[in-house]
Amino acid sequence: MNLDSELNRHLHHHIRLMDWGNFIQEEANKLIAGLVAAIIAALLAFFKRVPKLIGVKRTVLDGVVIVDRGSEINNTVNHLGKYSGAIYIHIIRYHNGKSNRPGKPVYWDKMTVAWEETGRACQNCLTQCGNSKDIRPVQKEWEKIEITPDWRLKVLDKTRQLNGDIHTVTIEQMGRFHKSVFKSLGIKTYKEVYIKEKKGEMYTLGLSFCARFENYFEAEGMMMLAAKQLKNVL
Repeated sequence: MNLDSELNRHLHHHIRLMDWGNFIQEEANKLIAGLVAAIIAALLAFFKRVPKLIGVKRTVLDGVVIVDRGSEINNTVNHLGKYSGAIYIHIIRYHNGKSNRPGKPVYWDKMTVAWEETGRACQNCLTQCGNSKDIRPVQKEWEKIEITPDWRLKVLDKTRQLNGDIHTVTIEQMGRFHKSVFKSLGIKTYKEVYIKEKKGEMYTLGLSFCARFENYFEAEGMMMLAAKQLKNVL
C-alpha cells in the first residue's frame, strides 16, 4: 500500500507538472500571437501612410515591395543631387486629368512635387546667388498647384510632346509669376523630361539649375537615364 501510495503521489505530481507546462505553453502561444498581430497592425498602419507615389498595398509582403520601390526612387534622385549640378531635383505629378474632350489628350489641372531632393550648395560660388549657404526645400509649398496657362504652354505641353527628350526653359522665357518664383530660389534654367502616364496622371522629372550650372549639358544624359529607371518603379 505504501508503494502504491508513493507511485500515485508521483503520478499526480507528474500530471500536475504536465498541466502546468501545458498552461504555460498555451499562454506563451497567446502572447506570441498577440505580439505578431500587433506587429502586423503596426506595419499596415505604417504602409497606409506611405506616399501615393510609391503605391499603397494592404499586406505585409506587398509592403516589403513598397519599401524596395521607395529605395530605388530615393537612390536615383540622390544620385542626381550629387552629380548633376542641379539645385533641385523634382519628380512632378500632373494630376486632376480630364479626358472628356473628344480627340484631345488628357488635360491636367494641378501639379504637385511628389518627390524632392536638393542638390549640394556651392560653398565657393562666385555668383553669390544665395544657394552658397542653403537650398530651401519647396515640396510642401508646391502641392496641388493650379497649372497656369504660361506653364502649360511653355513647359508641360512641350515636355509631353518631346516624349523622353529633354525640354529646357530659361528664366527669361517664363512669365512674370514664374520668373519671380525662379528668381527667389536662384533658379536660372529648368530642365524637364517625360517619365510616364498612368490612371489620368503624368509624371515628369524636373531639374533646376543656378547660373553656375545652367549650361552643364552632361546633366541631360543623367536625366534621360534616370527617367528610364523611374519609369519602371513609379
